[in-house]
Amino acid sequence: MSNPLDVLPQESPPETGADGACPPAYAASGGIDTSALDDRACVVKVDGQTSAPVREEELRDRFFSFEPLFDRRGRVAARELVLRGRLAGASAAAHLQYLDEDMLLTGLYSLVADEMTAGQALLVKISAANLSRELIRELNRINLIWVTAPRHFADFEDIQALRQQGFRFCLEADGNNLPWLADFGLWDAVRLPVGVPPRQTTTRVIAAGVSDAAELAAWPEQLWAQGPWFTGSATPPELGKDLARRYELLSVALRQPLDALSGFLRLHPDLEAQLLRIAATAAGGLSDVVDSCAHALVRMGRARAQRAATLLALAGAPATADGRLYARIALTRALFLGKLARSTPASALAPLAFEVGLFSPLAAVFPMPVTELATRFAWAAEVCAALSGAGGPLAAWLALAHACEKNDGALLARWAGELNLPLETVALAHMEALVVAEDMDGHLM
Repeated sequence: MSNPLDVLPQESPPETGADGACPPAYAASGGIDTSALDDRACVVKVDGQTSAPVREEELRDRFFSFEPLFDRRGRVAARELVLRGRLAGASAAAHLQYLDEDMLLTGLYSLVADEMTAGQALLVKISAANLSRELIRELNRINLIWVTAPRHFADFEDIQALRQQGFRFCLEADGNNLPWLADFGLWDAVRLPVGVPPRQTTTRVIAAGVSDAAELAAWPEQLWAQGPWFTGSATPPELGKDLARRYELLSVALRQPLDALSGFLRLHPDLEAQLLRIAATAAGGLSDVVDSCAHALVRMGRARAQRAATLLALAGAPATADGRLYARIALTRALFLGKLARSTPASALAPLAFEVGLFSPLAAVFPMPVTELATRFAWAAEVCAALSGAGGPLAAWLALAHACEKNDGALLARWAGELNLPLETVALAHMEALVVAEDMDGHLM
């Protein structure tokens, strides 16, 4: 069988846009550039060089992430707001750790103000020393769970008093709890290392650092879990900024609810605008005007929204020449294979055949093994088998798509015959898919 990506160009580098960097601001009026203060922008000065304005959305993108927590079946059950980048470690000075936490709370305040924390439970880790801050009382919402570890009994009493006021708390435990922490029933949740399963309790338990399914055997059925067993490896640092956010876009779109995807896109206006362009084509299926990206996602529904987000991750914003090619190939293969599979006795495989086509160029965009992509993006086992070259019931369908793209008559006849498909039906389905993909390409910017 052909390599799943052997029809993709390898020799031409991705097209790059014009340099959009702003020139250094001209120092005037005593060294203050007042023009850079327009439109909620801040100017950062490093080593005498003034950078371009950094906007609030860019700061969120650079420093904050919503990390998912999963149930036993791998569905996203909650999220945790965390800081990205180089953070102060446990041995760092207290003031450095305080700066990290202060940035986290500042970001949370901004998210709450923009009503972007609604929906699923959101965990936020905070040191016990910060529980007395007035900001905590301003931030509290019914879906927030504050993760903390009391230092002494006075902290524990303060936490219980706050719980009486409607706050929810998760104990960050290591299995060596002090006697006055023994009753997990005094907490709304408790997070433990996966190697320290909890005793019997009705409190929500969270297993941290899960790396394989066997580690969950000793844990209660109704748990939340975090770790590489559910998410795959973290975003590879070598991807670079643009690919990293497209990688995260796919993680959110394929693993999290629509409201999480809507929130992510609000932080990235260029991606949001590109997704609306895709949604307005046959690829997204929206036939009338929508007033926002959130409205478009609701109208499309989860399946079509995931399709549009995948095409967006492939094309990028702005779309490069290679990005356009990958997006066209993905949509063509998906529509082609999905339609053909529906017309055969194997119609139950049609959704998976569609996904095989849609996801097939991802390994060309993100330089990592297909099996790792499958874990990160929660692909079905049949999809992973076909795209990794391991065979399975969808391998012949993917080979048929390759034969069409190469215009190889002998291979086309072979795979069409194996799948009991008339050549006229195959040719018509491929032509229809190409027309839809070209239309989508015409809308990308």
